[in-house]
Amino acid sequence: EYVPLIREMMGQGYRLISYIDDDGRVVGVAGFRQLRRLWIKDFIYIEDLVVEKGMRSENIGTTLLNWVKAEAEKQGCDSIVLD
Repeated sequence: EYVPLIREMMGQGYRLISYIDDDGRVVGVAGFRQLRRLWIKDFIYIEDLVVEKGMRSENIGTTLLNWVKAEAEKQGCDSIVLD
């Protein structure tokens, strides 16, 4: 079950955003957290980026990444890392 795991991760700084289509279905998600390291200072680390298979090539991933980028700038982060 994902919900308890996500709740546990959120307690450790994990954030999850979703892309909801016109029918109210979640078709994409991005999970990330803000971290700090000596070599990069403050940054956003994207742990999860998932788009429903039938919805790929619809710019959903780009939309999610653009939201994370805006949040990184808002939080004063120097970089975004996608593993």
